[in-house]
Amino acid sequence: MSFTLLAVILAAPLLMNVLEKSRAGQARPAIYPVSADVRNAVWAYIRNQQNLDLITMARDSVEPDTGITLMVTTDGPLKSTINDDLVDIVRKARGNKDAIVRVFILLEAPQANP
Repeated sequence: MSFTLLAVILAAPLLMNVLEKSRAGQARPAIYPVSADVRNAVWAYIRNQQNLDLITMARDSVEPDTGITLMVTTDGPLKSTINDDLVDIVRKARGNKDAIVRVFILLEAPQANP
């Protein structure tokens, strides 16, 4: 009986270590989808803007208050408030005036003349 008890005491940390390593090796996404409210609000805004296309919109983790990243591209002039407009739209849709929102605007390079 003492041998069995000793085996269990020695095996428990080993088992915990194996479980932790298997959990750490699991594939997890780099980004997570945003809520339907945020997605719909951003798409409604993007549709009304000329020269603006959405590349990606995502949360950084599964935590409820995690930051949201928007990446948009343009091939023409944009109004100067586009960044602030998108931040305000996301914050309103989330119902959190202090939410972290990052907006990246990528400008398309002009095509070279042949």
